Amino acid sequence: MTTRREFLTGAAVAAAWPAARGLALGGRGPFNLVFIIVDQHSGVALGCAGHPIVRTPRLDSLARQGAVFTHTYTAGVTCAPSRASMDTSVRVQRHGVRENGVPLGAEFPTLWTILEKNGYALFGQQRGRTAQYLEWLGGLGYKDVTSPIIGSKEKAQIIPTPYRYAVGRAGLSPEHTLDAWTVQNATRFLDENKDRRFCLTVQLHGPHDPWVAPAPYDRLYRPSDVPLPPYRAGEYDSKPAMQKRIWRETGADRFTDEHIRTILAHYYGLVTYSDMLVGRVLDKLAALGLDDRTVVIYTADHGDMMGGHRMFTKGFAFYEPAIRIPLIIRAPNGAPRG
Repeated sequence: MTTRREFLTGAAVAAAWPAARGLALGGRGPFNLVFIIVDQHSGVALGCAGHPIVRTPRLDSLARQGAVFTHTYTAGVTCAPSRASMDTSVRVQRHGVRENGVPLGAEFPTLWTILEKNGYALFGQQRGRTAQYLEWLGGLGYKDVTSPIIGSKEKAQIIPTPYRYAVGRAGLSPEHTLDAWTVQNATRFLDENKDRRFCLTVQLHGPHDPWVAPAPYDRLYRPSDVPLPPYRAGEYDSKPAMQKRIWRETGADRFTDEHIRTILAHYYGLVTYSDMLVGRVLDKLAALGLDDRTVVIYTADHGDMMGGHRMFTKGFAFYEPAIRIPLIIRAPNGAPRG
């Protein structure tokens, strides 16, 4: 495995553009590109990273076939800043997207615009996908969908916790989630563009809060089997004011050990569910004979506190699980592995 420290300020762009032109892989390109970006997937929550609980068989297999970067860190601790850096290979302090909701300036070229100018078919940077997804759900007979993540309010089973974000079972089948719909569209794109140069971006909600997983992934891990992350009673007495405020406002100050284990069990379930969906994309590439012409990059925009210091989500502190992200790059034969 690759062990040198990598601070990600656009590693996806840095790796992908030379590969697309055939420069990094012996001049055999241009290659197709597949980016799989899973929201809030901590780089410590993978089997190939040595996690003792979470199971990620498809990502572990991808890791064996490619290069694994074990110390990759997000360029921005929330979604938009990190993704702007991945899109542009520019640090947050330069592109100015310092928080969610801030648009990227038109003066910054992105990988996608460069690829499009070079004749690549693009998929994954679509707008309004939530509305399209909800329309698709309606066609399947779902009537009382409260959100694209929780699904049917009647069918969902939410577990009471003090936290502001929902935890439990989604009111959707595993074939009808937003992520399953995204992967369905992605594999259709591959079918339709297998004879073209393409760049496919698969953006999954993954283990981002709320932690509601479709059955059976909501019970794949028993809370009683989940080890508790480190926490020292009274440690927030000496924390910065912002951490104290978020700790209290989110309800984390009222967590019991059972709450921590329950949320983590659902987080892990969503990681394994995402792993299964990633496998569908990889299987489609193989079935179409595209493996020897395609660079696959798996990463995340940021991690999650994963219960460390009695906290979840991200954006307020630079603790390892929240800022470390996965980075696996599989390229055609001849590229480095390990």
